[in-house]
Amino acid sequence: RCTCYNLHGYTKSGSYTRDGILAGKEEWIGKGAILYEVKEDGSLGDFIGYYEFKDTGYGIEGSIQNGTSIDVWVPDDTAVQEWVDTYGDYVYLQIVEGEG
Repeated sequence: RCTCYNLHGYTKSGSYTRDGILAGKEEWIGKGAILYEVKEDGSLGDFIGYYEFKDTGYGIEGSIQNGTSIDVWVPDDTAVQEWVDTYGDYVYLQIVEGEG
């Protein structure tokens, strides 16, 4: 599951929020991520982008902490709605060593 957040400030890693940041399980901080769309049939869709795990969070019922969801940082409420309209609530996530 993938949700969005738009809080401005310092992340768990100490960097300031910006495009390309993800919140995820604490053990993932410092790792990179590649995100892909999920097609209607559930198959792998188009490439979304490269991201970096720089933050943590709670998620829905602790889903970020247990590694079953991520949060994509976006700058404002409009960007949240654009993300949901474009990608919905789910993405395919590939975690890679090193930052994006």
